Amino acid sequence: MQIKHGQTVTIVPTGRGLAHTMLQMVRHPDGTIYLNTHRGGLYYSTDDGQSWNHQEVNLPDAPPYQDLCAFGVTRDGRLLLGHQTDQKWIPKELKEKYIDGSLRVSTSDDGGKTWETTQVYLPNLKYTGTVYNHDENLMEHVTDTGFDYAGMVHAYGDFFQQPDGTVVFSVPLMTIEHGGCHMLIRSRDGGKTWSDVTCQYPPLNACECSHSVDPNDPDHILSMARTQRKLLAGEDRTTVEKRTGCPPGSVWVYKQGLMIESTDGGRTFQPAPGGLTDYYGHRGTIIWTKNNTLVVTHQGGVRGRNGGDYRVVARISPNGGKTWLDGTSTGTPSMNQSTKFEIVPKPPGHDFTSPTVEISPDHFFTAYFHDGQVSGVFWHLEK
Repeated sequence: MQIKHGQTVTIVPTGRGLAHTMLQMVRHPDGTIYLNTHRGGLYYSTDDGQSWNHQEVNLPDAPPYQDLCAFGVTRDGRLLLGHQTDQKWIPKELKEKYIDGSLRVSTSDDGGKTWETTQVYLPNLKYTGTVYNHDENLMEHVTDTGFDYAGMVHAYGDFFQQPDGTVVFSVPLMTIEHGGCHMLIRSRDGGKTWSDVTCQYPPLNACECSHSVDPNDPDHILSMARTQRKLLAGEDRTTVEKRTGCPPGSVWVYKQGLMIESTDGGRTFQPAPGGLTDYYGHRGTIIWTKNNTLVVTHQGGVRGRNGGDYRVVARISPNGGKTWLDGTSTGTPSMNQSTKFEIVPKPPGHDFTSPTVEISPDHFFTAYFHDGQVSGVFWHLEK
Protein backbone atom coordinates (compact mmCIF):
# COMPACT_ATOMS: atom_id res chain seq x y z
CA MET A 1 0.00 0.00 0.00
CA GLN A 2 1.05 3.59 -0.60
CA ILE A 3 -0.42 7.06 -0.17
CA LYS A 4 -1.51 9.11 -3.16
CA HIS A 5 -2.08 12.81 -2.50
CA GLY A 6 -4.77 14.85 -4.16
CA GLN A 7 -6.00 18.42 -3.94
CA THR A 8 -5.20 20.77 -1.05
CA VAL A 9 -7.86 23.32 -0.04
CA THR A 10 -7.93 26.29 2.31
CA ILE A 11 -10.53 25.93 5.04
CA VAL A 12 -9.77 28.97 7.21
CA PRO A 13 -7.64 31.76 5.71
CA THR A 14 -4.91 33.49 7.71
CA GLY A 15 -6.08 36.35 9.90
CA ARG A 16 -9.22 34.81 11.38
CA GLY A 17 -7.92 35.01 14.97
CA LEU A 18 -6.86 31.38 15.27
CA ALA A 19 -4.50 30.57 18.12
CA HIS A 20 -4.00 27.28 19.98
CA THR A 21 -6.02 25.32 17.45
CA MET A 22 -6.62 21.69 18.42
CA LEU A 23 -8.79 20.78 15.45
CA GLN A 24 -11.68 18.34 15.64
CA MET A 25 -13.61 17.10 12.61
CA VAL A 26 -16.71 14.89 12.44
CA ARG A 27 -19.23 13.85 9.80
CA HIS A 28 -22.88 14.53 10.56
CA PRO A 29 -25.45 11.80 9.73
CA ASP A 30 -26.73 14.04 6.91
CA GLY A 31 -23.26 13.98 5.31
CA THR A 32 -22.10 17.45 6.37
CA ILE A 33 -18.51 17.62 7.61
CA TYR A 34 -18.01 19.88 10.64
CA LEU A 35 -14.65 21.26 11.78
CA ASN A 36 -14.13 22.82 15.22
CA THR A 37 -11.31 25.39 15.42
CA HIS A 38 -11.76 26.36 19.11
CA ARG A 39 -11.67 30.16 19.21
CA GLY A 40 -12.37 30.43 15.49
CA GLY A 41 -15.67 28.56 15.82
CA LEU A 42 -17.15 25.97 13.49
CA TYR A 43 -16.71 25.47 9.75
CA TYR A 44 -18.76 23.09 7.65
CA SER A 45 -18.70 21.50 4.21
CA THR A 46 -21.63 19.98 2.33
CA ASP A 47 -19.57 18.82 -0.65
CA ASP A 48 -17.14 16.37 1.00
CA GLY A 49 -14.53 18.98 1.88
CA GLN A 50 -14.24 20.80 -1.45
CA SER A 51 -15.57 24.10 -0.07
CA TRP A 52 -16.13 25.42 3.45
CA ASN A 53 -18.42 27.88 5.21
CA HIS A 54 -18.15 29.51 8.62
CA GLN A 55 -20.85 28.69 11.20
CA GLU A 56 -20.94 31.38 13.87
CA VAL A 57 -21.40 29.91 17.35
CA ASN A 58 -23.74 32.03 19.47
CA LEU A 59 -24.04 30.80 23.06
CA PRO A 60 -26.60 33.10 24.73
CA ASP A 61 -26.57 31.14 28.01
CA ALA A 62 -22.76 31.18 28.43
CA PRO A 63 -20.29 33.95 29.32
CA PRO A 64 -18.33 35.53 26.45
CA TYR A 65 -14.81 34.53 25.44
CA GLN A 66 -15.54 30.80 25.36
CA ASP A 67 -12.88 28.37 24.10
CA LEU A 68 -14.67 25.58 22.23
CA CYS A 69 -12.54 22.71 23.50
CA ALA A 70 -14.58 19.60 22.68
CA PHE A 71 -16.84 18.72 19.78
CA GLY A 72 -18.94 15.76 18.67
CA VAL A 73 -22.15 14.60 17.03
CA THR A 74 -24.69 11.98 18.08
CA ARG A 75 -26.28 9.36 15.84
CA ASP A 76 -29.48 11.43 15.62
CA GLY A 77 -27.55 14.51 14.48
CA ARG A 78 -27.24 16.54 17.69
CA LEU A 79 -24.07 18.65 17.83
CA LEU A 80 -22.22 18.83 21.14
CA LEU A 81 -19.73 21.45 22.33
CA GLY A 82 -17.69 21.37 25.54
CA HIS A 83 -16.31 24.79 26.45
CA GLN A 84 -14.78 27.06 29.08
CA THR A 85 -13.91 30.74 29.40
CA ASP A 86 -10.47 31.46 27.95
CA GLN A 87 -8.93 33.89 30.44
CA LYS A 88 -6.10 34.80 28.04
CA TRP A 89 -8.62 35.99 25.49
CA ILE A 90 -10.36 38.48 27.83
CA PRO A 91 -9.21 42.12 27.60
CA LYS A 92 -7.43 43.24 30.77
CA GLU A 93 -10.11 45.76 31.69
CA LEU A 94 -12.77 43.00 31.62
CA LYS A 95 -10.94 40.16 33.38
CA GLU A 96 -12.56 40.68 36.79
CA LYS A 97 -16.00 40.77 35.21
CA TYR A 98 -15.63 37.57 33.25
CA ILE A 99 -13.47 35.39 35.51
CA ASP A 100 -15.21 32.03 35.24
CA GLY A 101 -13.67 28.55 35.25
CA SER A 102 -16.90 26.62 34.90
CA LEU A 103 -17.25 23.75 32.47
CA ARG A 104 -20.24 23.93 30.13
CA VAL A 105 -21.77 21.72 27.46
CA SER A 106 -23.92 23.15 24.67
CA THR A 107 -26.14 21.18 22.29
CA SER A 108 -27.65 22.07 18.93
CA ASP A 109 -30.34 20.25 16.97
CA ASP A 110 -30.30 22.61 13.97
CA GLY A 111 -26.74 22.31 12.68
CA GLY A 112 -25.25 24.90 15.02
CA LYS A 113 -27.67 27.76 14.30
CA THR A 114 -28.95 27.79 17.90
CA TRP A 115 -27.50 26.31 21.09
CA GLU A 116 -28.76 25.31 24.53
CA THR A 117 -26.12 25.50 27.26
CA THR A 118 -25.89 23.74 30.61
CA GLN A 119 -23.21 24.04 33.29
CA VAL A 120 -21.52 20.87 34.53
CA TYR A 121 -21.39 21.09 38.34
CA LEU A 122 -17.98 19.55 39.02
CA PRO A 123 -18.23 18.94 42.82
CA ASN A 124 -21.12 16.54 42.14
CA LEU A 125 -19.00 14.39 39.81
CA LYS A 126 -17.82 11.90 42.45
CA TYR A 127 -14.90 9.65 41.58
CA THR A 128 -13.17 6.75 43.30
CA GLY A 129 -9.88 5.57 41.85
CA THR A 130 -6.39 6.68 40.89
CA VAL A 131 -5.40 10.21 39.84
CA TYR A 132 -2.06 11.75 38.92
CA ASN A 133 -0.98 14.36 41.48
CA HIS A 134 0.97 16.79 39.29
CA ASP A 135 2.34 18.85 42.18
CA GLU A 136 3.65 15.86 44.14
CA ASN A 137 4.44 13.81 41.01
CA LEU A 138 2.80 10.64 42.27
CA MET A 139 -0.20 8.44 41.66
CA GLU A 140 -2.79 8.85 44.39
CA HIS A 141 -5.97 6.97 45.27
CA VAL A 142 -9.05 9.07 46.04
CA THR A 143 -12.47 7.99 47.32
CA ASP A 144 -15.82 9.60 46.45
CA THR A 145 -14.07 12.84 45.49
CA GLY A 146 -15.60 15.67 43.48
CA PHE A 147 -13.64 18.01 41.25
CA ASP A 148 -12.69 21.67 41.60
CA TYR A 149 -11.96 22.67 38.02
CA ALA A 150 -11.63 21.42 34.45
CA GLY A 151 -8.50 21.89 32.35
CA MET A 152 -10.18 22.24 28.97
CA VAL A 153 -8.89 25.59 27.72
CA HIS A 154 -6.39 25.14 24.85
CA ALA A 155 -6.82 21.36 25.31
CA TYR A 156 -8.68 18.61 23.48
CA GLY A 157 -11.91 16.98 24.62
CA ASP A 158 -14.03 14.47 22.78
CA PHE A 159 -17.51 12.92 22.69
CA PHE A 160 -18.67 9.47 21.65
CA GLN A 161 -21.96 7.61 22.02
CA GLN A 162 -22.89 4.17 23.31
CA PRO A 163 -25.56 1.86 21.84
CA ASP A 164 -28.17 2.83 24.46
CA GLY A 165 -27.79 6.51 23.54
CA THR A 166 -25.54 7.45 26.45
CA VAL A 167 -23.18 10.29 25.47
CA VAL A 168 -19.65 10.02 26.85
CA PHE A 169 -17.58 13.20 27.30
CA SER A 170 -13.79 12.95 27.61
CA VAL A 171 -12.51 15.88 29.70
CA PRO A 172 -9.55 16.66 32.02
CA LEU A 173 -10.85 17.18 35.57
CA MET A 174 -8.75 18.32 38.55
CA THR A 175 -8.89 18.66 42.31
CA ILE A 176 -6.90 21.29 44.17
CA GLU A 177 -5.69 18.80 46.75
CA HIS A 178 -5.03 15.65 44.74
CA GLY A 179 -4.53 16.61 41.11
CA GLY A 180 -6.55 14.76 38.51
CA CYS A 181 -6.67 12.97 35.19
CA HIS A 182 -8.52 12.79 31.90
CA MET A 183 -11.98 11.56 32.90
CA LEU A 184 -14.99 10.16 31.09
CA ILE A 185 -18.34 11.53 32.25
CA ARG A 186 -21.70 10.38 30.94
CA SER A 187 -25.06 11.86 30.05
CA ARG A 188 -28.25 9.85 29.56
CA ASP A 189 -30.43 12.82 28.64
CA GLY A 190 -28.67 14.11 25.53
CA GLY A 191 -26.13 16.31 27.30
CA LYS A 192 -28.29 18.13 29.87
CA THR A 193 -26.90 16.42 32.99
CA TRP A 194 -23.65 14.55 33.63
CA SER A 195 -22.53 11.87 36.10
CA ASP A 196 -20.90 8.41 36.25
CA VAL A 197 -17.17 9.25 36.26
CA THR A 198 -14.36 6.91 35.21
CA CYS A 199 -10.71 7.66 34.52
CA GLN A 200 -9.22 7.25 31.04
CA TYR A 201 -5.84 5.72 31.93
CA PRO A 202 -4.06 7.13 35.02
CA PRO A 203 -0.73 5.18 34.97
CA LEU A 204 0.51 7.21 31.98
CA ASN A 205 -1.67 10.29 32.56
CA ALA A 206 -3.56 9.85 29.28
CA CYS A 207 -4.98 13.15 27.99
CA GLU A 208 -6.03 14.84 24.72
CA CYS A 209 -8.00 11.69 23.89
CA SER A 210 -9.58 11.06 20.49
CA HIS A 211 -11.95 8.07 20.47
CA SER A 212 -13.05 5.61 17.82
CA VAL A 213 -15.74 2.95 18.23
CA ASP A 214 -15.53 -0.44 16.53
CA PRO A 215 -18.27 -0.49 13.84
CA ASN A 216 -18.84 -4.18 14.57
CA ASP A 217 -18.62 -4.09 18.39
CA PRO A 218 -19.66 -0.89 20.21
CA ASP A 219 -18.02 -2.08 23.44
CA HIS A 220 -14.65 -2.09 21.69
CA ILE A 221 -13.08 1.38 21.68
CA LEU A 222 -9.65 2.62 20.65
CA SER A 223 -8.45 5.99 21.89
CA MET A 224 -5.47 7.92 20.60
CA ALA A 225 -4.21 9.90 23.58
CA ARG A 226 -1.25 11.95 24.68
CA THR A 227 0.83 10.81 27.62
CA GLN A 228 2.91 13.31 29.56
CA ARG A 229 4.40 12.86 33.01
CA LYS A 230 7.65 12.95 34.96
CA LEU A 231 9.66 10.06 36.34
CA LEU A 232 7.90 8.55 39.36
CA ALA A 233 9.62 7.40 42.53
CA GLY A 234 10.87 3.84 42.07
CA GLU A 235 11.10 4.04 38.26
CA ASP A 236 14.49 3.43 36.66
CA ARG A 237 15.41 6.38 34.48
CA THR A 238 17.53 4.37 32.04
CA THR A 239 14.73 1.87 31.46
CA VAL A 240 12.09 4.57 30.98
CA GLU A 241 14.27 6.67 28.66
CA LYS A 242 14.92 3.62 26.51
CA ARG A 243 11.20 2.88 26.36
CA THR A 244 10.08 6.41 25.49
CA GLY A 245 13.04 7.66 23.45
CA CYS A 246 13.17 10.94 25.37
CA PRO A 247 16.47 12.89 25.43
CA PRO A 248 18.66 11.83 28.41
CA GLY A 249 17.82 13.74 31.56
CA SER A 250 14.45 15.02 30.32
CA VAL A 251 12.06 16.32 32.96
CA TRP A 252 9.13 14.90 30.99
CA VAL A 253 10.18 11.30 30.46
CA TYR A 254 6.82 10.62 28.79
CA LYS A 255 5.62 13.08 26.16
CA GLN A 256 4.21 11.24 23.17
CA GLY A 257 1.21 9.58 21.61
CA LEU A 258 -0.45 6.63 23.33
CA MET A 259 -3.07 4.30 21.90
CA ILE A 260 -5.27 2.73 24.57
CA GLU A 261 -8.03 0.18 24.21
CA SER A 262 -11.30 -0.64 25.96
CA THR A 263 -13.41 -3.78 25.56
CA ASP A 264 -16.11 -2.75 28.05
CA GLY A 265 -17.56 0.35 26.43
CA GLY A 266 -15.02 2.76 27.88
CA ARG A 267 -15.25 1.76 31.54
CA THR A 268 -11.57 0.71 31.62
CA PHE A 269 -8.63 1.10 29.23
CA GLN A 270 -5.30 -0.64 28.71
CA PRO A 271 -2.40 0.13 26.32
CA ALA A 272 -2.95 -1.27 22.83
CA PRO A 273 -0.14 -3.35 21.25
CA GLY A 274 2.66 -1.02 20.23
CA GLY A 275 0.59 1.93 21.41
CA LEU A 276 3.45 4.24 22.41
CA THR A 277 4.67 6.47 19.55
CA ASP A 278 7.99 8.27 19.18
CA TYR A 279 8.82 10.98 21.69
CA TYR A 280 6.78 14.08 20.73
CA GLY A 281 4.76 12.00 18.29
CA HIS A 282 1.66 13.20 20.11
CA ARG A 283 -1.49 15.19 19.38
CA GLY A 284 -3.04 12.29 17.55
CA THR A 285 -6.53 11.60 16.28
CA ILE A 286 -8.16 8.35 15.21
CA ILE A 287 -11.09 7.24 13.04
CA TRP A 288 -12.58 3.79 12.58
CA THR A 289 -14.42 3.45 9.27
CA LYS A 290 -17.39 1.25 8.47
CA ASN A 291 -15.18 -1.00 6.34
CA ASN A 292 -12.97 -1.62 9.41
CA THR A 293 -10.05 0.64 8.44
CA LEU A 294 -8.25 2.53 11.21
CA VAL A 295 -6.44 5.80 10.50
CA VAL A 296 -4.30 7.45 13.17
CA THR A 297 -2.70 10.83 12.43
CA HIS A 298 -0.11 12.47 14.69
CA GLN A 299 3.04 14.57 14.69
CA GLY A 300 6.06 12.78 13.30
CA GLY A 301 8.07 13.08 16.52
CA VAL A 302 10.97 15.10 17.92
CA ARG A 303 14.42 13.85 18.83
CA GLY A 304 16.36 16.29 20.99
CA ARG A 305 16.02 20.03 21.43
CA ASN A 306 17.56 21.15 18.14
CA GLY A 307 15.19 19.72 15.60
CA GLY A 308 12.48 17.22 14.98
CA ASP A 309 9.85 15.71 12.75
CA TYR A 310 6.85 18.05 12.52
CA ARG A 311 5.24 16.27 9.59
CA VAL A 312 1.65 15.09 9.75
CA VAL A 313 1.92 11.31 9.49
CA ALA A 314 -0.66 8.52 9.37
CA ARG A 315 -0.60 4.97 10.71
CA ILE A 316 -3.08 2.71 8.95
CA SER A 317 -4.69 -0.61 9.78
CA PRO A 318 -6.92 -2.27 7.14
CA ASN A 319 -8.45 -4.74 9.61
CA GLY A 320 -9.50 -2.95 12.78
CA GLY A 321 -6.09 -2.91 14.45
CA LYS A 322 -5.19 -6.58 14.05
CA THR A 323 -2.28 -5.56 11.84
CA TRP A 324 -0.85 -2.22 10.69
CA LEU A 325 0.69 -1.49 7.29
CA ASP A 326 4.49 -1.66 7.40
CA GLY A 327 5.52 -2.39 3.82
CA THR A 328 5.40 -6.16 4.22
CA SER A 329 2.74 -8.59 3.02
CA THR A 330 1.68 -9.48 6.58
CA GLY A 331 1.88 -6.11 8.35
CA THR A 332 2.76 -5.68 12.01
CA PRO A 333 0.58 -6.09 15.11
CA SER A 334 2.29 -3.06 16.70
CA MET A 335 1.02 0.36 15.73
CA ASN A 336 4.34 2.04 16.58
CA GLN A 337 6.24 -0.31 14.23
CA SER A 338 4.05 0.54 11.26
CA THR A 339 4.85 2.85 8.36
CA LYS A 340 4.62 6.59 8.96
CA PHE A 341 2.74 7.62 5.83
CA GLU A 342 3.45 11.28 5.13
CA ILE A 343 0.22 13.25 4.86
CA VAL A 344 1.74 16.75 5.05
CA PRO A 345 5.53 17.14 4.58
CA LYS A 346 6.27 19.80 7.19
CA PRO A 347 3.66 22.55 7.50
CA PRO A 348 5.19 25.69 9.01
CA GLY A 349 4.14 26.25 12.59
CA HIS A 350 2.36 22.89 12.85
CA ASP A 351 2.07 21.57 16.40
CA PHE A 352 -1.55 20.52 16.71
CA THR A 353 -4.08 17.78 15.95
CA SER A 354 -4.81 16.87 12.31
CA PRO A 355 -8.15 15.03 12.22
CA THR A 356 -9.31 12.89 9.31
CA VAL A 357 -12.70 11.92 7.86
CA GLU A 358 -13.47 9.26 5.28
CA ILE A 359 -14.75 10.55 1.93
CA SER A 360 -15.28 7.10 0.39
CA PRO A 361 -13.67 3.68 0.96
CA ASP A 362 -9.88 4.19 1.18
CA HIS A 363 -10.29 7.91 0.35
CA PHE A 364 -9.75 10.45 3.13
CA PHE A 365 -9.53 14.16 3.96
CA THR A 366 -7.18 15.46 6.67
CA ALA A 367 -7.33 18.99 8.11
CA TYR A 368 -4.28 20.67 9.65
CA PHE A 369 -3.39 24.01 11.22
CA HIS A 370 -0.29 25.80 9.99
CA ASP A 371 1.11 29.31 9.78
CA GLY A 372 -2.07 30.93 11.10
CA GLN A 373 -4.51 29.12 8.81
CA VAL A 374 -6.30 25.79 8.41
CA SER A 375 -5.92 23.71 5.27
CA GLY A 376 -7.08 20.28 4.22
CA VAL A 377 -5.60 17.65 1.96
CA PHE A 378 -7.32 14.82 0.07
CA TRP A 379 -5.48 11.50 -0.09
CA HIS A 380 -6.17 7.85 -0.72
CA LEU A 381 -4.66 4.42 -0.27
CA GLU A 382 -3.48 2.64 -3.37
CA LYS A 383 -2.13 -0.88 -3.74
